[in-house]
Amino acid sequence: VLYYIVSLPMCLSQLRTGKVFYVFEMIDAYFKSSSFLSTDAFNLYGIFGAANSTSRNTLLEICNWLFVTGICVATAVAYYRSKDRSDLVLFAAATFALYSALGAQATVVTMPIAAALLLLYLAMVPDRRVFAIFGCVSALSFLNIAELVSRSGFLGDYTEASYLAFYSKSPVMIIFSIAAVAVALWLVYVVVDICFYGNVQEARPIYGKMSDEIKDTFTLRSLRERYAKKKR
Repeated sequence: VLYYIVSLPMCLSQLRTGKVFYVFEMIDAYFKSSSFLSTDAFNLYGIFGAANSTSRNTLLEICNWLFVTGICVATAVAYYRSKDRSDLVLFAAATFALYSALGAQATVVTMPIAAALLLLYLAMVPDRRVFAIFGCVSALSFLNIAELVSRSGFLGDYTEASYLAFYSKSPVMIIFSIAAVAVALWLVYVVVDICFYGNVQEARPIYGKMSDEIKDTFTLRSLRERYAKKKR
């Protein structure tokens, strides 16, 4: 609703002709004109060499919209259960991260938005797992942008540098796409653990070994502890 209201001043000429939902027509036209799975973002399709692929069909389009709808429904359910606005921020971050890693037509600008929202969430809830995920998302975003800039020739002394996306079987694309999908799925686990189970692992001073802290962060320790309590 807010997006629609903000777009109204930029669509006055179309509104006068009766095109009340012109901005959504433009969004729909953009999606229909962009027949790619992925061009410049680390994601699921890059793992299988489908970057810059135009092999899309109706089933994939339906699955893509169902995927986005499912995330929106999960966000609404989580907020209804907790009434915690910080959950909305975390779910918004997860939405951008998941769409960047798993959705069709994801671009390089999607993952940095997830990083910004994760940082906003950390300002409210300093969960140490979210800290780790924020670091991973930020690093992936930086590497994604840096590789594109380097590949396009903007870092060198080129007078005719032009933007170049990844080619379909780029090793960089495949390797970091695996990392992006893994981080996105890890974020899903953390979001469910925080928003549905209320298990927040707040950051605390490190008194022991740093290696033990990293091990606890990157393992499913909270899940094992909860299972052990149920057995008792």
